[in-house]
Amino acid sequence: MSLKTLPSKAQGAPESGAGQARRVDWAHAEVWGLRVAALFEIAAMLAGALGVDAWLETGRFSGVEPHPFLFVVLIAAAHYGLGEGLIAAALAAVALRAGNLPPATGGDAYDYLWACVVQPFGWLVLAVVVGAVRNYHRGRQRKIEADLEESLRRERELSSGFDHVRRVKRRLEEAVASHLRSAVSLYGAAQHIERSDPLEVIGGARALIEAGLDPSQYSLYLLDGDRLVCVLSEGHEPGCARWVYDRSTPLFARIVEQRLTACVARPAEAGILAEDGVIAGPLISDQTGEVVGMLKIEQIGFISLSLAAVQNFEVICRWVGTAFAKAQQHMDGHVSAYFNANTQILSFGMFEQQSLFVTRIARRLNFDLSLLAIRLEVKRNHTAGERSQIAQALGGAVRSVLRTTDLAFEAERVGYGYTILLPNTSEAGAQVVAGKLLSELERRLPSAFRTRDFQIRVESLHSRRALQELPSLASAVSRLSETVSGAASLDRVQRQEAPSV
Repeated sequence: MSLKTLPSKAQGAPESGAGQARRVDWAHAEVWGLRVAALFEIAAMLAGALGVDAWLETGRFSGVEPHPFLFVVLIAAAHYGLGEGLIAAALAAVALRAGNLPPATGGDAYDYLWACVVQPFGWLVLAVVVGAVRNYHRGRQRKIEADLEESLRRERELSSGFDHVRRVKRRLEEAVASHLRSAVSLYGAAQHIERSDPLEVIGGARALIEAGLDPSQYSLYLLDGDRLVCVLSEGHEPGCARWVYDRSTPLFARIVEQRLTACVARPAEAGILAEDGVIAGPLISDQTGEVVGMLKIEQIGFISLSLAAVQNFEVICRWVGTAFAKAQQHMDGHVSAYFNANTQILSFGMFEQQSLFVTRIARRLNFDLSLLAIRLEVKRNHTAGERSQIAQALGGAVRSVLRTTDLAFEAERVGYGYTILLPNTSEAGAQVVAGKLLSELERRLPSAFRTRDFQIRVESLHSRRALQELPSLASAVSRLSETVSGAASLDRVQRQEAPSV
C-alpha cells in the first residue's frame, strides 16, 4: 500500500521533525495501485444508486435496462483504467446480489448460478475491455508526453546552441569591424596629432588613444619641472582623477627617472600603480630621448588588456611624446624669431624689448601710448579645424584694423591672441580700436562663433603730460638721439620695467 502525501504547515506554528502534520493528496493517492479517489467515487455512485432504488422500491432496479450499475462500471473503467473498472464491477455485483438473489425456478444448480452471475459477468467483461483500452491510451499518452518532453529538451538545447553560435558570430563580426574601424580611426588620429601647436597635439592624442586602445578612463600628464601635471582626463567623475605626481611618488620615479612602463598584469609593478590605474607609460621623444609626460589608463576592458594592447600602448606613448616635443620645438622657434612669416606679425619674443623701447620714447617725447591685448578663450569643444578658422579670422582682423604705426605681436600661443602697442593713442582711443577689432571679428568669424569667445584688455602705458610740463624741443630731440643711439644696450634694462601682458 502506498500513499502519496504532501506536508501540511500549521498556521503560526513551526514545523518539527516527526511530529510534523501531514495531509494526504487524495487526487493522486493510491492504495495497492488503485486510485483512492476512484474508490470513493465508485462507492458514492453505488450508494446514490442504491438510495434511488430504495426510494423507488424497484428491487435493485429489477427490469431496468440498461442497469444503472452498468454506467458506474463504464465510468470507472473509462476514466481510471482496468484496475478501477474491475473494482467497480465487483462492488456493483455485490451491491446487486447482496440480499437480492433471484428466486429458484426449479432448474438445475448451474442454471441458477448462471442467472445469478450473468449480469455481473457482463459488467466484468465490459470493465476488462474498456479498462484495457483506457490503459493502452494512457500508455500511449505517457509515451507521447515523454517524446514531447524529449523533443522540447532537444529544441531547448538546439536553441541554446544556436544562440551561443550567434553570439560568437556577433562577437567575431564586432571584432573584425572593430579592427577595421581602428585602422581607419588610427589613420584619422595620425593626421590630427602631427600638429605644430602643443594643444592641438593633445587634442589629437585623445583621438589616437581612443582609436588604438579604447579605454574607459585615461589621463595624460605633462612634465613640469619635478612633477607630472594632468592636462587631459577622460571618463572620470569630477574630482576623482589625480592631477599631480611629484618626485616623491613611486610612479614618478618609474616613469620619469627609470623611463619604464608600469602594468598591473605584472605583480612586481602592481604596487607602483596601487589603485591609480591599470597601465602607465612615459611619453618619450624619439628625436631627443627626453621624457615629456605620462599616459595612464585607469579603466579598460578585461579582454582588451592583452600583450598586444601593452605593445600598442608603448607605441602610442612614443608617438604622442615625439609629436608633442616637435610641436614644442616649433613653438619655441616661433617665440624666438623676430618676425612670423606666416602671420606677417612680430613674434612674441620681440614684445618685451620693443615695448620697453617704445615706452621710453613715449616718456621722453611725451605722447600717449596704450596697450591692447586680445586673447581667444580656447574651449574644449573647439576642434582643431575650428581653432584654425578662429586664428585666421583673428589675424586677418588685426592686420585689417591696425594703422601703419601700430605694432602687433603674437601671443605665446601662435595664432590665438595678439598684443598691440598703439603709439599716440589714449586709453579712450584704444577702446575705440578694440570696438573696431571686435566688429571686424564679427564679420570675419563663421556664424557658429561669436566674439564672446575673446577676451580684450586695454591698458595705458603712458599718458601725455600738460604743455607746461614739457621740456624744450631741443632737449627732447637730443634725448631722442641718445635713445636711438643707445638702442643696442636696451637688453640690459631691468625686466621689471616692462609692462605685464
